[in-house]
Amino acid sequence: METADRKGIKETLADYIRWRGDLSFDEAPFNVLDNLVFCQLAYVDFGKVLKQMDTEGISLRKCNRIIEKENSYDLRTLYGSYKEFFKKVCTSRRFADVELRYYIDVFEEEKQVQFAAVEFMMPHRTSFVAFRGTDDSIVGWKEDFMLSFSRIPAQKLAEQYLQEVVKFGRKYYVGGHSKGGNLAVYACAWLTSRKFSQVIGIYDNDGPGFCPEIFDMEKLKAVEDKVFRILPEFCMIGKAYEYAFNNTVIVKSKNTAADQHDMMSWLLDGMNLQKTDKHDRLSIWLTDTIMQWANDATFEERKIFIDEFFAALAAGGAKTMQQVTGKGMIEVIKSMAAASKTSKRLVKNLAEIAFSGEKKS
Repeated sequence: METADRKGIKETLADYIRWRGDLSFDEAPFNVLDNLVFCQLAYVDFGKVLKQMDTEGISLRKCNRIIEKENSYDLRTLYGSYKEFFKKVCTSRRFADVELRYYIDVFEEEKQVQFAAVEFMMPHRTSFVAFRGTDDSIVGWKEDFMLSFSRIPAQKLAEQYLQEVVKFGRKYYVGGHSKGGNLAVYACAWLTSRKFSQVIGIYDNDGPGFCPEIFDMEKLKAVEDKVFRILPEFCMIGKAYEYAFNNTVIVKSKNTAADQHDMMSWLLDGMNLQKTDKHDRLSIWLTDTIMQWANDATFEERKIFIDEFFAALAAGGAKTMQQVTGKGMIEVIKSMAAASKTSKRLVKNLAEIAFSGEKKS
């Protein structure tokens, strides 16, 4: 059906499993919605099922049985658990026999590292390598912000991981959501030319871009023909240091504002995504304001501010973003009040930029 005929319809990825979960990959070849399914599954903690970097495959059907038996389902995102979605995917004819291997999950608070990835093996010697995006941890969120002044540890791990996982004789899709989208592009950009020739496509689902003062943009040009980018209508994460890949679409969501970052909220148009022509005006203004502020600050100033801001978030004992509430928020305010002159000046600069832009709009 055409989008115009489906106005007001709010079907999402869960409906895709209901519609097409009974069709094998032979009957219905891999498509953009399968990319979203695999990238969503990358958020699941498979630690009770797979050993780190185990080369032996295990089916999603069996994964589900073990996770149910252990009662160990854990989705590492800010959003809801989506446990029922996971179960339906793992028991569907389409995905049940897909095998997982090369699962890795690295979390090191002292080194500020949050990284996870997994290979999903489909029929015909084809795989989807999915990089997990930012989880709910303060460490993971800080690593995202560190993209503004450095190459983050997760990028180096992604580069090493993909180089090891890609094997001769197989074809690969590579993708991720949020930070995972950035890692997918980054890792592919650093593959050897032979291994990169085995990559069919790269899916960047609302991932942040690359600071041009740090990253060799020529490497992005070398991979851009294989990159397919998906951004929600209200977009902030994906617009940060955005590289204008040619193959980019903007999609509608059943959610509002920043919650549109959740892939599970993206609306379908039959077997595709509901597309729109432009981003929400408020999200454009917010992103432009933040990027102007960041570009006006030096690397060292960005680093000082981000270190102090995230130290403030953890001041009340919080380990996750969800825990930064109530009394914890009071500790955050106290910590930022005692921050360095650099951080206070940057906060003032951000307010001035925002106020100036608001007056002009």
